[in-house]
Amino acid sequence: MTIPRARRGRPLKFSRPARTVALTLPQDVIELLAGVDPDLSRAVVRLAMPLSHIPPDTARAEVAASGNRAVIIVPPDKALAALPGVELLPLADGRCLIALEAAGDAAALELALWDHLDAGTLPPESSALFAEVARVLREARRTSSVHLRRIIVLRQPGR
Repeated sequence: MTIPRARRGRPLKFSRPARTVALTLPQDVIELLAGVDPDLSRAVVRLAMPLSHIPPDTARAEVAASGNRAVIIVPPDKALAALPGVELLPLADGRCLIALEAAGDAAALELALWDHLDAGTLPPESSALFAEVARVLREARRTSSVHLRRIIVLRQPGR
């Protein structure tokens, strides 16, 4: 897996093939969709994902890019979520973002992934995922393209 390079022109909106369509919608529906996401196409996709009977390719890690920024999206994985300092934030399509407790934890995460792979104790699906995420982090580190940003995670009482 390679980290997407910056391209000229408009960035890809979705991580899979897409096409332009024209819709005529009632104004109140447009306002409701804008409440889900200011980009109406993203709002429609977000609302449609739970209806899909074909799950996205959740068997692997994906580097999702928008402009010159990218995030790592992974399937839910108990072994990955159990790593110290790692939290998997669920997305609408069933996949997750990786959130780290502290900015310096990207290197620690990469090392922990390689250590777990070397130990050989992971289930096969977790092993493949650990290897992919570790490769992405290594490539990003070697190309000096890792710039960690904070994601604010709010906890709701009782959940």
